[in-house]
Amino acid sequence: MNSPNYYFSIKVVIVFTSFLTLFFCGSIRLFSQINRISTSKLSDTIVIDSIDFKAKALRKTNIDSSIHLFKEAIKISTSINDYKRTAKELNALGINYTIKSDYVNSLDTYQKALNLLKNKNDPKATLNIYNNIAAIYSYFDKPKIARSFYLKSIDILDQYPQSINARYHKLSLRYINLAITYKNEDDKKAFQYLKKALTFLRKSSINQREKIFVESLISIQEGAIYLGINKLKTAKKLLLDNLIFIEEYDDSFITCEAYYFVGLLYQALHEYDKSKSYFIKAIELSDQIKDIRLKSKILLNLAELCESNQESGMAFKYFKKGIKLKDSIFGTKNSWEISQLNSNFKTKLNQKQLVINEKELKITSILNWIYYISSVLVLGIVLLYFNKQKSKHKLEKKRIENREEDMKLKLSETKDVLELKNKELTTLLLQALENEEFVKKINTNLVQIKTEIPKKYHSILEKLNFTIQNNSKCKWKEFKATFEQVNQNFYSKLKESYPDLTPSELKLCSLLKLNLSTKDISNLMGISYDSVKMGRYRVRKKLKLSREVNLVGFISQF
Repeated sequence: MNSPNYYFSIKVVIVFTSFLTLFFCGSIRLFSQINRISTSKLSDTIVIDSIDFKAKALRKTNIDSSIHLFKEAIKISTSINDYKRTAKELNALGINYTIKSDYVNSLDTYQKALNLLKNKNDPKATLNIYNNIAAIYSYFDKPKIARSFYLKSIDILDQYPQSINARYHKLSLRYINLAITYKNEDDKKAFQYLKKALTFLRKSSINQREKIFVESLISIQEGAIYLGINKLKTAKKLLLDNLIFIEEYDDSFITCEAYYFVGLLYQALHEYDKSKSYFIKAIELSDQIKDIRLKSKILLNLAELCESNQESGMAFKYFKKGIKLKDSIFGTKNSWEISQLNSNFKTKLNQKQLVINEKELKITSILNWIYYISSVLVLGIVLLYFNKQKSKHKLEKKRIENREEDMKLKLSETKDVLELKNKELTTLLLQALENEEFVKKINTNLVQIKTEIPKKYHSILEKLNFTIQNNSKCKWKEFKATFEQVNQNFYSKLKESYPDLTPSELKLCSLLKLNLSTKDISNLMGISYDSVKMGRYRVRKKLKLSREVNLVGFISQF
C-alpha cells in the first residue's frame, strides 16, 4: 500500500505541472499579442473580412473548411480586442455548427458570443444570436425555452433604432416563429401571433416578392394549425392557394415543410396518390437541406399512409428508415442534453469561483471540497441519467422489434389465408369443370332421348335442360364471388385501368390469374381451344402488352 507521503508528492507534481502549463500558455498568448501590435488594426480588419467572405462561400460546398476559416477570423479579431467582430464571427461559426447538426458546439459558440456582448450596447448582434439559439431549442422540442429567446429578440426589436420598415419586417418573422412554438400546445395563441405577424408585415414596405412570400408563409402555418384541429376544408384552401408562392420563392426548407403539410392534408382526406406524391417531394427536399428530424417525421407518416393502403412492404421499408433517423436524433438529443447539464454546471462553477477569489484562503479550501463533492454528485447524476436513457432506448428498440415481428406475422398469416382461399378456388373450379362435363353428357343424352319419346314429353325435357344450365351459371357466380373475396377489387381495378374489356374477357382474365391451362379454360368457358387462344390475343392487345411481357404475370399484379 502506498504511503500518504506518496499521494502528497503526486499532488504536488500535478499542481506544479498545472502551474507550468498555465504559465506556458500565458507566455504564448502574450507573445502572440506582442506580434499583433506590429500590425495595424485596419489591416487585420481587412484580413478578417477576406476570411469571412471565403468562409461564407464555402458553407454549401465544404462546411469543415468554412468552420476552420471562421475560427481563424475569431482568433485574429480576439487578438486585436475587437469584441463586436469576434461576436459576429462566433455567431457565423455557430450557424455552421447548426448546419453540420453539431448542436452542442453551436449552442456553446452562441453562448460565447452572448458573453462577449454582455453589457455592450450592440442590439443588432444580440438579436441575431437570440434568434439562432431559439431555433435550436425549438428543434429539440423545447418550446418554452425557445419562446423566451424569441420574446427577448422581439423586446430588442421594439426598442431597436433601425428603420421602421426593417423593424416591422423582422417583427413579422419573429412572431411567425413564436406562433410555431405554440402550434401543438395552444392553437388560439398560435393564431393570435400569426395575426400579429401579418399586421406588422402589412405595415412594412419591403419589396412585393418578399411580402407575398411572407404572407404565404403565414397562410401555410395557419393551414397547418387548421389541419391539426381537423378543419380540413379551411386547411386545404390555405395550403393549396399559397403553395405556388412558396415554390416560386425557392426557399428549400419552407417548401419542404409546405409539401409535408399538404401530404398530411391529402392523407387526412384519404387521397392516397396525392398524399404520397407530396411526401416523396418533401423527402427529396429534406435530403437537400439535411434536416433529418423533418425527414424522420415524413417517412413515418408515409409508412402509415402505405399501411392504410395495404402496402405492407412499402410501409415497413419507410417505417424502418424513419425509425433509424429518429434513433440518430435521439442520440444527438441525449448528447445535447448531457452537454447542457455540463454547461449549466460550468456556469455555476464560474460564479462560485468569482466569490472564492474575494474570500480568504480557508473559505477557498472549503469551497474546493464542495466543488469536489459536487463534481462526484453531478458525475453520478449524469451516469444515472445516461443509464436511464440507455435503458429507455433499449425498451424502445425492443418495442420496434416486437412491432416488426407483429408485421411479419401478419404478412405470414395473410399469405396463409390467401393460399387457403386459392385452394378453395381451385376446388370450386374443379367442381365447375366436372359440372360442365356432366352437363354436356346430360345434354347429349337428352337430345337422344328427345328423338325417342312422344312430343308431349318434350316440354319436360326442355325444363330439365334449363334447370341444368341455370345450375351451371350459379356455379360460375359462386366462383366469381369467392374470387373477388380473395383478390379484392380485381375486376374493378382491371376495369378502371382498361375499360374496353368485355365481361367475357374479364372472366378470361380471372381464370388466367389462377394460372389455369388453355384446355381447362376452354372446358370451363364452354368454348373451343382456339377460341381461348384468340381471347388471350384480344386481351393482350387491349392491355397493350409487348411479346416480352408475360400475360399471366401482368394480370397477377391486379
